[in-house]
Amino acid sequence: MFTVTKPARWLKTYQSMLVVGVLTGLDSNAAAMRCGTEIVDEGDTQFDVEMKCGLPIVDEQNRWIYNTGSHTFTKIQYFSGGKLSLIENG
Repeated sequence: MFTVTKPARWLKTYQSMLVVGVLTGLDSNAAAMRCGTEIVDEGDTQFDVEMKCGLPIVDEQNRWIYNTGSHTFTKIQYFSGGKLSLIENG
């Protein structure tokens, strides 16, 4: 009978890659966004977001786009009923 006492090296590598992939995927829809020293979060009003982050580079009524600097994703904010409902990486 064949018995395995230690997992194969490829299995450990695969498991590590799987964990990294899952953790990286969790940030695809960010729940909050940093604006300088301020944080905006789902549920904040459009007024609060504008006061904390300033004017967006694109304002399409219920969709605002912010350039958060070089080496970072553009942030896309969606509003529903005047409140922030979703923040996505662009």
